Order: sequence, then C-alpha cells, then structure tokens
Amino acid sequence: MNMLIIGNGFDLAHERPTKYEHFLQFLKLIHRTSSFYGNEREFIASMNTEQLADHVRDYILSAFQSRIPKRNAYADNEKPLIREIYRCLDENVWYIYFQNIHSKNKMRGKDWIDFESEIRDIIKFFDGIFGDLYEPIPENSGHFDGYNDKIRSFLITFTQHNNHKSRGADDKDTGVDFIEKTYQDLEKLIRCLEIYLDDCLGEMDITCYSPDIRELKIDSVLSFNYTTIPIDIYPILDTHTHYIHGCAKANRPREENNMVLGVNEYWKGDDKNTHTNFNLYKKFVQRIIKETGIDYKRALRYMRSEDNKRKTVLAGKNPDSPYTNHFYIFGHSLDVTDGDILREIIETDDTDTTIFYRDKQQQANQIANLSKVLGQDELLKRTFSISPTIIFKKQADMKEL
Repeated sequence: MNMLIIGNGFDLAHERPTKYEHFLQFLKLIHRTSSFYGNEREFIASMNTEQLADHVRDYILSAFQSRIPKRNAYADNEKPLIREIYRCLDENVWYIYFQNIHSKNKMRGKDWIDFESEIRDIIKFFDGIFGDLYEPIPENSGHFDGYNDKIRSFLITFTQHNNHKSRGADDKDTGVDFIEKTYQDLEKLIRCLEIYLDDCLGEMDITCYSPDIRELKIDSVLSFNYTTIPIDIYPILDTHTHYIHGCAKANRPREENNMVLGVNEYWKGDDKNTHTNFNLYKKFVQRIIKETGIDYKRALRYMRSEDNKRKTVLAGKNPDSPYTNHFYIFGHSLDVTDGDILREIIETDDTDTTIFYRDKQQQANQIANLSKVLGQDELLKRTFSISPTIIFKKQADMKEL
C-alpha cells in the first residue's frame, strides 16, 4: 500500500502563493479597501503589485470595486465574503499583532511553522504566568516593561482592542477574558485564511506539475494542507484524501470551519495534564473539536494487516524495496509541530519512507527537524542501514502543463 503525504511545499511548488506572508499581504490590502478614500487608480498605485500574483491582484481590485462607501465610517462591501473579512479583522488582536511585527521584520522566518511558533511563544508565556484566571490583567503599559518586546506588544494590543461592551466600564480584563478574546480572534483569522485559500486561490489556474508525483502509484493521501488537490492534473490522486488539518471551504458558515491552526504541546511530563488553560490552542485538541478524523490511522492499521500483505504478495512487491508499504512525503518541513503524526507514520512496521527535497538547504532543514521528531539515534538507524527505511530524494524540476 502506498500513501502520499503533502505539506505546504506542494502548493508552493505549483506556484500557489500560500506562505503566511502572502496571506498577511492579502489581508492588509483587503482591509485597506474598506478605508481607502481615493479612486481606483490611486488605490492601484498604493499597492505593491510586483509582489502579488496576477490572480490575487485582480481579486483585491474586484473587492475595491464592490465596496459601498459610507460617510464618516469604513466602507461596506457588496461581496458577502469580503464583508465577512472586514468584520473578522475588526479589533482582531492577532491580525493587528502579526501585521505589526511583520512590518518591522520581527517574524522568526517565512514558513507556517514560524507563524505557529509566534503564536506558541505568546500562548506559552501567558500559560506560565496566569495563576488565577480571574485576576485582573494590568492595563498600564508600565507593568509590561519587564517583558520582551513581542510579549509587551501583544499585551498592549490586547488591552487596546478588547472591548467592554458586555460589561461595566470599571470591570478589568482577566485571564478568562484574555483566553476568550484571543481564541475567538484566532478563529476569525482562520476564517479569513479559509476565504483566501478557497475563494481567491481556489480559482487560480495551475500551470505546472510534478513528474515525481505523476510517476507514483498511490492508494491514499494524507494532506497537511487546507487546499484541495488538483485531481485534473493528478488523476492518480483521485483516491481517498484525509485532510488532517481540515479543508478550506469558503461557502460554509464560519462556525462550521474545521481548519486546525495551533501549536504543539509545550509542557512536559505531568505539567501537560495540569496546565490546560490554553489547550484550545493546541493542535491535538483542535483536531478533536473540529473532527478532522482519524482516517490516516485506519490506513496505517490496514498496512499492518495480513490482508494487505497477501494482496501485496499477489500483486508483486516493489523490486526496488524489500518493504510491503511505502510513504512518499512531498513539500513537508517535518517540523515537530506535526511530530506526533509523522512519528507514527515513519515508525509503522514493514514500510519505507521517501522524502522529497527541493535543494540541499531544504534537505538539511528536514534532517534537523526529523532528528527532533525521531531522535538522532533512531534517524541514523533508519537512514544508514543495508535496507534503509528513510530515503531522501531530490525532487525533479516542475514541468509546464
């Protein structure tokens, strides 16, 4: 049995602008359409179109053209999804915070794991200092001087944009308010990502393909992406696909969004069972709440079954491998944020794993990450043996359709 596992590098290889910086730039410009007072020509001049894919630029211009100006207020929009983005970004502490540190080049890196790491740093810090969740949070910025710049920036952003409409003016923000507000705003940001990936990029033409993937025989797909797989380009992938982190579908209500965007467990030992205040942010909890399923586990169980072994014998084993089952990983960083799933897959009995890499730098990063996931000794055992179970393979150049 053969399983293909794909990450965001799959989308990037197909020239889809799916990095977090593409997303933040999109939101910035969509948000600007609600407050820009000039004409269309002036709006276009204010955009950095050189960094935008043509399709994304046209989508943003369409949003500008469909706006409904209001006197002494931000514009509304004829398009329901653009109007929803306006509302999701209003007083959104995560959006404001990320735009702030990104504009100052203070983000850790350019990948989604770096984006998640920024969330993790904030959440882990407050998870560590909040004792009584009902204690007031200091509102005077002088109380924040002892914290690092990012923590202080996020605290100030929170206190400035957490409204008190449902409470008395004298009521103070507490840890409970902090968790509720920040998680709700994260969910709103995820909804904006869903609209970007599906309503905007979902209509974008794909003009290239991977010969590596076309040559594979695949029985199932495990996708860490939110975007759907272009079956018209890869008929071999017209099989069961498990979207472990959910799938972007812009035409559903925000409450039905099942996209997982969070952090891995950062507590060790018994601490992870006692420090649970911020568990909503953790991927394993989000997978349960959003019901992304365990289909990949069923595939792994079948791989270990006698029925699968008999069918493999009858069909004839792959002459290039002594193993019954084969995993192919394309476009995944192998970071520890997905380590629980990756470890379970790679350590499945009677399997080998081929990991595609774009260049030597990416391979080095994958090896470093995989060493954290498996442990250095286990990684060496699986790569340096007579019959290795982990093989690194340079991916072939993409080809035009």
